[in-house]
Amino acid sequence: MTSVLVAVRRLSILGILLLAYLTHRLVNQAYPLTVIGLLSFVAVAQFGPAFVGGLYWPRANKVGASVGIAAGFCIWAYTLLLPSAAPLWPAVGEIVRLGPWQLAWLKPNALFGIDGLDPISHATLWSLAANLVCFLAFSTLGRQSTVERNQAAAFADGVVREMVPKLSSRVVVRLDDLRALTLRFVGVERGSAAFDGYLASRTTGTGPRLDPSGLVDLDSIRFTENLLAGAIGAASARVVIAASLEGHSLSRREAMAMLDEASEALRFNRTLLQSTLESVPQGICAFDADFNITAWNGRFIALLDLPPDFVRVGLPLADLIAFNVERGEYAASEFAALLVNRDVATQSWPYLYERKRPDGTVLEIVYDRIAEGGYVSTYTDVTERHRAAEALRRANEDLELRVRERTEALERAKAEAEQANLGKTRFLAAASHDLLQPLNAARLFLSALDESLHISASSGGVDKERNLASSAITALRSTEHVLDRLLDISSYDAGAVRAEPFEFPIADLLVQLKVEFSAMARERGLVLRVVDCGLAVRSDPHLLRRILQNLLSNALRYTPKGRILLGCRRRGGDLRIEVWDTGVGIAAEDQKRIFEEFQRLAPGPEKGLGLGLAIVDRVSRLLGHAVDVRSRPGRGSGFAVTVPLARGAGTSLQRKPASPAPAAAERAMTILCLDNDVTILDGLTALLGGWGHHVLVAADADGAMLAAAASPPDIVLLDYHLDGGRSGLDFLDDLRQKSGRDVRALVVTADRSEAVRKEAGHAAARSCRSRSNRRRCGASSAAKP
Repeated sequence: MTSVLVAVRRLSILGILLLAYLTHRLVNQAYPLTVIGLLSFVAVAQFGPAFVGGLYWPRANKVGASVGIAAGFCIWAYTLLLPSAAPLWPAVGEIVRLGPWQLAWLKPNALFGIDGLDPISHATLWSLAANLVCFLAFSTLGRQSTVERNQAAAFADGVVREMVPKLSSRVVVRLDDLRALTLRFVGVERGSAAFDGYLASRTTGTGPRLDPSGLVDLDSIRFTENLLAGAIGAASARVVIAASLEGHSLSRREAMAMLDEASEALRFNRTLLQSTLESVPQGICAFDADFNITAWNGRFIALLDLPPDFVRVGLPLADLIAFNVERGEYAASEFAALLVNRDVATQSWPYLYERKRPDGTVLEIVYDRIAEGGYVSTYTDVTERHRAAEALRRANEDLELRVRERTEALERAKAEAEQANLGKTRFLAAASHDLLQPLNAARLFLSALDESLHISASSGGVDKERNLASSAITALRSTEHVLDRLLDISSYDAGAVRAEPFEFPIADLLVQLKVEFSAMARERGLVLRVVDCGLAVRSDPHLLRRILQNLLSNALRYTPKGRILLGCRRRGGDLRIEVWDTGVGIAAEDQKRIFEEFQRLAPGPEKGLGLGLAIVDRVSRLLGHAVDVRSRPGRGSGFAVTVPLARGAGTSLQRKPASPAPAAAERAMTILCLDNDVTILDGLTALLGGWGHHVLVAADADGAMLAAAASPPDIVLLDYHLDGGRSGLDFLDDLRQKSGRDVRALVVTADRSEAVRKEAGHAAARSCRSRSNRRRCGASSAAKP
């Protein structure tokens, strides 16, 4: 619509410009401006007869006005416009001078022989005369349309226009009469409801009260007229009201006019309704009470793909369904939906269902009742909605599949990472074992050398050689200590260590730590004080001991002089195990960095590795114990581990306290050494033989079994990993079964895994891994002579 309007405007502008140019070319420059103005006024005057006659003459119509204006314009163009073009075209000048076909009485300047008038007066006389004659003749002879009659009644009929004002001074009918009149035109149900609502508003409202059985007033007449206008049109409603108020019946002319008005109103309403239905995107079809089609729109035909000439007023719904069944429109599952018109009394309304057509279109069909009787159905194309739902369902499935694939990929990556981490741990364990084996052998040889030099020192001067041997032993022990710490870090990071908490008295652990660190504190000139505690805690005693060992080692390392305190404080349901020292202290900005690997912040008497507190951090997180530190530079440090208290009485650790090495052996022992490394065997032979023991060595289980049969051993030193996939504990089981006695044994291994520790515990053999354990191994097996 907008594009058409724009095109019309552009064409109008172009036409006006062309006409203006044509006028410029036709009109001689000799014409003054006043003449051009008068020429225009004569043209405009052609609208006068139709304008005035339409206002005051009831019989005027559109045909008479159109013919009159056309005739007037033709005479105007012939008598005024044509002479203006005479100077430009000689043929036109000949017509103006002699008349067409040389008929003098048709000359434009002297029409019908009337001469002597100026051109303007001459043209005005004949153009208006022709206009008026045609207007009167064609209006009288032609028939008015309904709209024209209504317009004439509204503008030209003074009696009807002035009737309502007269009613304000006299009332001639009652409200019951108006109600009866209204019910005849608009229907009983609608008219009664409208009048009841109006009377209720006038009875209970704030305006003038109106008695339902009393006389009418101007407001009630206007209400009735408006109500009738909705049914029969405004002009017909006014005629009906006027006739009823004056008490006379309608004339034939008035009745015909009213019927034409009502028909026009009905035609207009139907056209409006049909246009509205056609503009709705849904398909609509209305049925009467017997399910016969009464109305539909084009969208209904398009959605159901029906032939245009198939649907008609009165077509039964059953025929429509039968036609669709023949085309294969319905599936077997939709048969129940076709029975909607079989039992309408029990049917719930509105009735809704969806149907998929053979071309894939999905229709949402809704049946509902109409208040006046009958039914209406709407058909909505919901194909896009179903496609969107299907796309959403596929997207969800794809998303679930992608999530599952990503989860599986992450699980595989995690498993690969864990496998790689375990492989790294196994590699470090194997590398540590291979590194520690020669270090152990070297330390054994140096220990034997040290013992030999110690014996020789009593008789000669070999102090220098003995000091060198002691330095070598110290260096080897430091190297071994570094490897032990690195292996601990790897085990905690790989998750190879599992906490096994249970309840035990903390006093057992404090006593062991006091025995272990008192001698080292005395060697450094420090005082170690351990405060007893009678409470029980819940933790893994081995891992908790590891934390406290590292804290005490750090305290010894970074305390040049003074004291070290190990004690406990109860805080609610927890126990704080604290280690205090009078060492160099730690700055506040460095108190978080000290728990990172290889961080050595404060100088001390001994150079540390920077791994002790890193192990403390990992073990505390494994146990779930909080570790905090308080320190000031130059004032010492305090570390605390918070451990939950036991709920009941704790049980003592199933460990025997470490016994110091005796000064001398009560008797020489037979010791069987089983190791697949010959270097280790040579070192053990030199060390233990130097202590006065009888040493039996074997590189495999068979050789060890033969040596034990020849000379039953008092104690066996076993390497856990042997050749051929066997372990030293397997040999120990065979030896005990064949000998029939419980042979004591020590397991010498660098494998720190939990499985090895548990297996050795089940075999009742002591695992010999760290330097302190090796001291106990040597003390329990033999004493130096």
